[in-house]
Amino acid sequence: DMILVSGFNVYPTEIEDVVSSHPGVLECACIGVPDANTGEAVKLFVVRKDPNLTVEQMMSYCKEQFTAYKKPIATLRKGLPSVDLDTMAAHTSQYERSDVTALPAAGVIAEAMVALVLADALLEKLGGDSMAELQAHFAATIALQQAWPGEAPPAR
Repeated sequence: DMILVSGFNVYPTEIEDVVSSHPGVLECACIGVPDANTGEAVKLFVVRKDPNLTVEQMMSYCKEQFTAYKKPIATLRKGLPSVDLDTMAAHTSQYERSDVTALPAAGVIAEAMVALVLADALLEKLGGDSMAELQAHFAATIALQQAWPGEAPPAR
């Protein structure tokens, strides 16, 4: 795959290979996201090996390693007003970027995507407009499979 940033080709595997070589990174993923100015922008997801790795350190590393059009682009320059839920005191949120996301584990994203793909495949295979119809179609499918080969499904 390729990300097209202002007419320049950016290959996610190249970005991922370089970022993965950082000692504080366990794994990472790079995708292209729509951008009004450049057509697409680079978005980077990072799973930290070092819990002390900050977004600023990661962006500094990217700045050293990549040309300008390959770097993830900042979209939020400073933290937003927020509330500390423990003390209920006013607090400014941590500086965040929409193009770099620290994840506790990439497995969370993978699990969610697998669940969506499986649900979509189940709906495509069995159909139905409600859970009751889906369950009935599923039960009928199981009955047909249990009756295979050669035996007729049980009469209803």
